[in-house]
Amino acid sequence: SASVYGNPEWVNGMPPKVKENEAICPLSNYANGKFFMETQLRMYNDFYNLPSTSLRYFSVWGIPQTPKEGSHSWNISIWTMLGMKEKPFKVFGDGLQVRDYTHISEIAEATVQCLFNPKTDGKVFNVGTGIPTTVLDVAIEIQKYFPYSKIEFTPKKVHGDPLGCSADNSLMKELLGW
Repeated sequence: SASVYGNPEWVNGMPPKVKENEAICPLSNYANGKFFMETQLRMYNDFYNLPSTSLRYFSVWGIPQTPKEGSHSWNISIWTMLGMKEKPFKVFGDGLQVRDYTHISEIAEATVQCLFNPKTDGKVFNVGTGIPTTVLDVAIEIQKYFPYSKIEFTPKKVHGDPLGCSADNSLMKELLGW
């Protein structure tokens, strides 16, 4: 998960594009668990020659994602469901947090390419578009389809919710042409 990067420093008000060798700084138990599993996979790869690859997915969206209460990561499915019910969209904080929204079809393609390619063995890859998009921009875009649903700003209550970053996916491009 891209959550392992924590809150990388923004430069001149712009979110960073993170590479796989960026500093790891989990801000939540979720992120720490993801990094722990990457470490375990690398150890099994090194010690027992078990082929493995770690993929750091950036904000995944697409059908059949089911809304998950209180999640900012699943906001596309949550707000679409709320829009269908003509209920307001809740945006935590000012909505200027960014995410690298990556469609499930891109996630699936990257996963399959890594699964069957020995060049990926023992490596970690970012799987994202490299395009930072604010949470507020997504809410505004979805609201176009559901004009009766209003955007409501609520206090940022998700502990460990980073400002965000986008993926530098050059390693996937270099090794797999993805």
